Amino acid sequence: MQTQRIDEKLSFLHTDNHPARQATGQAAGQNTKAAPTILSRAAEVYISAKGRELSAMDAPDDRLTPAETALAAEQNELDEKRAKKDEAAAIEQRIATDEKLTDDDKALLQKEADKLKRAGMTDEDWLSAFYKKGRELERQYNAEGLTGEDKRLIGTQISENAKNIGEFQNIIKEKAEHTDALRRQSVQERADLDAAAAKEKENAAPKEDNAAANAVTSLTAALTKKALDDAESKDKDDAGHKDAARSE
Repeated sequence: MQTQRIDEKLSFLHTDNHPARQATGQAAGQNTKAAPTILSRAAEVYISAKGRELSAMDAPDDRLTPAETALAAEQNELDEKRAKKDEAAAIEQRIATDEKLTDDDKALLQKEADKLKRAGMTDEDWLSAFYKKGRELERQYNAEGLTGEDKRLIGTQISENAKNIGEFQNIIKEKAEHTDALRRQSVQERADLDAAAAKEKENAAPKEDNAAANAVTSLTAALTKKALDDAESKDKDDAGHKDAARSE
């Protein structure tokens, strides 16, 4: 739309119907070769500036804020653990279905699957495992036929397991609080970036528009003055020729 307004503003420089254009005669006609070129360059500069602005608006902002980067790292870690679990499940599925595997093959594959499952465990998985171990230790402790020494050893394991449960409960709680804080921080950081970008656009756009518009206006005024001066000069020359003819 703004380019269209520029064309409308300069339309008289591209037509022979304007009085100033008619009065210039052949001299003004020669100047028309340079005028469109100069104006085209000015319009090109203006359009290029607007094009850069529109491109910046359409381009996706792939920059992450510090909080968004931290959240992405957390999600990446979870994705990697999930991939290890899936790989372990695929190995165990092969162990269960591949009849060509020997017992040694199965043992090696199971060892690899166990390693992957352990590497893929999240904090919640560890907590669940400790709860399960705690229930098993309680069952053993209450079994019949145990000596006092047996109960003492199992009781020590129960205490250590309970300590592990408490530690992982704290870890999970602290991580959850940290993640929530990062999410709030990321929202604020993104809002600040958007506000800064909007402010920069607000401050920069008028300067570009005004500079281009002023350049076009200056060129228009200069070319119009040139055309009028040429027309006035031609009128004086014509008048001089007429006076000379009358005196003869």
